[in-house]
Amino acid sequence: MKTAAFIALSLFLGSTNAHAYLTGDAKSPEADRAMAHGIRSVNLYSGYQVHTITTDGNSFREYVSTSGVVFCVAWNGIARPDLSQLFGPYYAEYLEAERSTQKPKGRSEMTVVSPNLKVSHFGHMRAIRGRACVPAQVPSGFDLTLVQ
Repeated sequence: MKTAAFIALSLFLGSTNAHAYLTGDAKSPEADRAMAHGIRSVNLYSGYQVHTITTDGNSFREYVSTSGVVFCVAWNGIARPDLSQLFGPYYAEYLEAERSTQKPKGRSEMTVVSPNLKVSHFGHMRAIRGRACVPAQVPSGFDLTLVQ
């Protein structure tokens, strides 16, 4: 099921005009790069592309299938993203799944799985990383451990 809701780059920039979102199209990375005044690079792999946008203190990656759909996003940087913006309509589903997920001790990575979303995040201020995927959109044979 396609949903146009995962506005991601705004998490780092405080902008409400970002274009990146999970299940969005492959045109969003360049629009995000321009908006962020960041540097964009593209790596091509068999069956997918990774568009990386680097800004001052943050990095954001969009994983795009050969069909042109953003199926995963990953982030790392100095500040925690606003997950309500990142997850859009999946945010309530994420919160519900998070409530029933046992919190790890210490600073271990936390993984939250809901029917439509898989999220892992870790970190503390100035050292944040995470990833979110819509499993139904992940290309067949793609290894989710590659999303970093």
